[in-house]
Amino acid sequence: MSNVYAGWVGPSDVLSESWGVSDDQVGFKPEDMADSFPEGFWLLNSRIVIRDQENRRMKIYSINGIREKIINWIEQSNGSFKIPEYPFAGETVGYVNGNLYTYYSPQENYGAYSPTGELLETTTKRPLELGWVKEKSLGEGRYIVTIRYTDKTYTLSKGPYEKYLRDNSGYVYAISGKSIEKFNACGKVTGKLIIPKDQREVIRPAGRGFEEISEVIEEYGQPVLAPNGDVYTWKRTPDTYSILKWTWQDDPNPAADIPDAPVNLTISPSPTSINLTWKASLQDPGCVTGYEIGRSTVSDGTYSAIGTVSSGVFSYSDTSAEAGTTYYYKVRAVGGDGYSEYSNVVNGQR
Repeated sequence: MSNVYAGWVGPSDVLSESWGVSDDQVGFKPEDMADSFPEGFWLLNSRIVIRDQENRRMKIYSINGIREKIINWIEQSNGSFKIPEYPFAGETVGYVNGNLYTYYSPQENYGAYSPTGELLETTTKRPLELGWVKEKSLGEGRYIVTIRYTDKTYTLSKGPYEKYLRDNSGYVYAISGKSIEKFNACGKVTGKLIIPKDQREVIRPAGRGFEEISEVIEEYGQPVLAPNGDVYTWKRTPDTYSILKWTWQDDPNPAADIPDAPVNLTISPSPTSINLTWKASLQDPGCVTGYEIGRSTVSDGTYSAIGTVSSGVFSYSDTSAEAGTTYYYKVRAVGGDGYSEYSNVVNGQR
């Protein structure tokens, strides 16, 4: 099976093993409510770490799927098991300086793990290095999502999502269910990957007091992001457990990475100046670094830049305007790869 969604190509099989207890198998236990098998895995230091809970062990693979070692859990006197290495719990929420961060919801803990698997620290507060997220509803199903990191702020004009991640190249990814979207530095979607749908065969239909029972043909996990931006997931069939990978392919002719235009430019003349105000570009805060004010004496003529203001500033006073002359103004945002489109045009005179 091979699919292309936007810039992703795949999936390719990274590894595939059958069910069982031998070294080249993973454990499986059927349950009434939900089957038990390795539904969670982690990507760390160019390794794939699978928690094979039914066989009480961790299985360590290279990023290319070559098995490197198996770490058996140690049974203690009280019947519990001690995990000597890679004591992961929870879902991946990011990578910082080579360390893996996970989140475990029942205890609401964030855990940081070193590249060799040691637990470094736990905290109940999300570290700023993973991004602090603010989701704001604009009504009618529209959202603005702001993600603030220590070095950069991103503003997405879509949302909300279940989880936000960033790769080593500075792209942001938003995950919702079994889909993942990739955003550039100005918060624009550059690609979307949808994990294939599960395939099941109904063996007893619902109705007449019976619950529907089905048999898995193919089932897929949620997307897991690697530090380089590749996307992984697990897949299971009645016979095998696999790890799949999608690889991002850059567009040879990518669209310009620029912010949206400011809006609602208004004008307010005074005896000494012409004052302008506007509403921010959607990417402020975000990739916007400032605003450039253009002026002309003809509505459809050439506009000359007469000044700039920093991001977060939404007004400008033109004190060089001559009394009695009608001027036309428009404003554009600066950031990313260049300039946004212009705002609306306004005119007036001192």
